[in-house]
Amino acid sequence: MLIIKNFSILIHPGLNGSGPDHWHTHWEQAFPDFVRVQQEDWDHPVYDAWAATRPSPGRRVR
Repeated sequence: MLIIKNFSILIHPGLNGSGPDHWHTHWEQAFPDFVRVQQEDWDHPVYDAWAATRPSPGRRVR
């Protein structure tokens, strides 16, 4: 059986971010080890700024 703590889970909000009632926010509150990807302005995303927040596929989040 796989254990969720063995994985790094990223929550990546979409356009306009994830408000307090969005499932992203509920998951982040329920699972404190999950990491939300931050972006300066979710309403006006800039690709280069967004891409800089993403870890490379081989790199661990923690």
